Amino acid sequence: IFNNDLVYAYKSGYSCLTAIRNISENIYRSLIHNELCGLIFIDFKKAFDLVNHSLLLDK
Repeated sequence: IFNNDLVYAYKSGYSCLTAIRNISENIYRSLIHNELCGLIFIDFKKAFDLVNHSLLLDK
């Protein structure tokens, strides 16, 4: 997943602004060409609360 061109985390020279610019360009392009455009936002900030941290530290 990290080799995907649409993933911006952990890549030098990329930021939230890069992602926002690319999203805006895709929306604009879709509107110009009268195409359907959809976005999915996923918030992973609490994803690691479910992980057994003791088990991870033992490994």
